[in-house]
Formats: sequence, structure tokens, C-alpha cells
Amino acid sequence: MVHIQLVLMALDSNSMKDRCGNKLRHFTPYPSPLSSGVDMFSQDLYGEVNPYVFPPFHLISSVLKYFESQKIDRCTMIVPDMQPTPVWWPKLRSNMESYFVIGEIGEVNVIRKPSKKGYMLDKDGLKCRGVARVWQPAVLCPSCKYANDISFKFCQACDFVNDNTNSEVSVIDYDIEKRL
Repeated sequence: MVHIQLVLMALDSNSMKDRCGNKLRHFTPYPSPLSSGVDMFSQDLYGEVNPYVFPPFHLISSVLKYFESQKIDRCTMIVPDMQPTPVWWPKLRSNMESYFVIGEIGEVNVIRKPSKKGYMLDKDGLKCRGVARVWQPAVLCPSCKYANDISFKFCQACDFVNDNTNSEVSVIDYDIEKRL
């Protein structure tokens, strides 16, 4: 069994710990005191054995492409089992050595969510098989019109690169409570 020694996408506050309680090496989206580097896509991962990643769903395709370019032959990745099947699923399945389901739809206490009291066990239940989805207001992709999170950098459907993440965007007029 190969133990995880590097977390590719984390914050100092939620990075995994080793058996002694020490934070594992991790990459953050911005510079931070305990980070081993910024932005996993700008890191040289050559020689890393079994890194761990729980990517935002819209970045899974990009993560898989990056692993291929870095010749990562093994990793631990948390992904949702979504319907309809995402475009990245066949590539993931063709490279998968093994998998297990961490939770079923509606199952509670599977993951921890951020709160003002720290990370608390999820009492709402998973929204899809495997992992929970945190919802944000949505905007349409200018290329394919797919509804993405308001801060999307890559479209979940067509991998369009959104260079206007800091500009004002119009939010799809949904009642957010109905979407949860």
C-alpha cells in the first residue's frame, strides 16, 4: 500500500494529515504559510507517488490532462458518479486501477463542510453518488451555454477557458433554494 504524501489541491486549513497529525505537503491556490507551492498546474509532479486530489468538478478534465502530461502513473482522486456521464469519465475509467464508493445519494456524515465552527460533518447528505456538490450562483458559458458556477475558470461541458472571472457577470435567475 502506498501512502499519500502530497495533496495537490488544498488550503492550509483543510490539508490532510499524516498518522502523527502533521499536515501533508500541499499546493494551495495562492501563497500561504504552510503551502509547498501555489497552483498544482504550475508544479513539476515528476517522481510523485500517489498524490491525492479532490478537484472541483469543472477541473477534472484539466487535471486528467495534466496528469497525462506529467506522466503520473498513480494517484488518489475523488470524483462524482454523475448522470449524464461527464465527458472526462471514459478517460478516467480507462486509466482506473481500482475504485470504491465513498457514499451514496442522501447519505450523511460522508464529508466535512466548512462552517464558522470549522469543518463539520455534512448533515444534508450527498447530492450525487460519491461526493457532495456545493452550489453557487450559475452563469452561462459563452461558448456552449452550459450553466457553470459564477467563478468558473473552465467550462464543465466544453472546457472553454473563462478569462473574465473578475468581470461582472449576469447570474441565471434561479431560486437557489430550489437548486439545492
